[in-house]
Amino acid sequence: MMKTLTIACLTGAAMMTAAVAGTPVSAKNAKAPVAPAPAPACADGISYNNVGLDWTHSWVDGSSDVDGIDLNIEKSIIDKLYVHGSVSWADGVTDEWGFLAGAGYGIPLLKNVDLVAEAGALFSEDNYEAFYVFPHLRGKWGCFELHAGAKLICPDDDGDNFWEAHVDAFYQVASHVDLHVGGIFSDDVQTLRAGVRYKF
Repeated sequence: MMKTLTIACLTGAAMMTAAVAGTPVSAKNAKAPVAPAPAPACADGISYNNVGLDWTHSWVDGSSDVDGIDLNIEKSIIDKLYVHGSVSWADGVTDEWGFLAGAGYGIPLLKNVDLVAEAGALFSEDNYEAFYVFPHLRGKWGCFELHAGAKLICPDDDGDNFWEAHVDAFYQVASHVDLHVGGIFSDDVQTLRAGVRYKF
């Protein structure tokens, strides 16, 4: 009899243990699944792969204002080594077309700031040719990217060398799209640029 009670108690205890172990945890005590943290907005770094289209307006000393359009393309080859090409049109006294071909390299100074060295050549359809050197800084803070530097232009026809200051601000409004506002400032010409940039 005692042996039977012991077996019954042990069997009951085993069944109770199995029942408790198999009982689903109540929703009250269950831990909610942890959702993955969303990627921070504008998490991409400084862009070296993009296409930009800008409207331009220039104030020329001693002449009438000039409107135009610029198309710029940058494509990285390896890391931050890139090629740069542009085509510009200006509605001056006559239609004026200009072209730029260059290459550059970005050297990281900080996590979000690069020192960029770019050099190349400028051409126009009226046979104007010049070489340029363009050291500048590029920085990115969240959705905001800023470029600032000075371009030395050396005409190939023994004309005087001159400097242009460049400032360009970009603000990301979609996954691959930035709005752009910039300015170019020299002794004789000041230019406002406004447009859009697509990053690929």
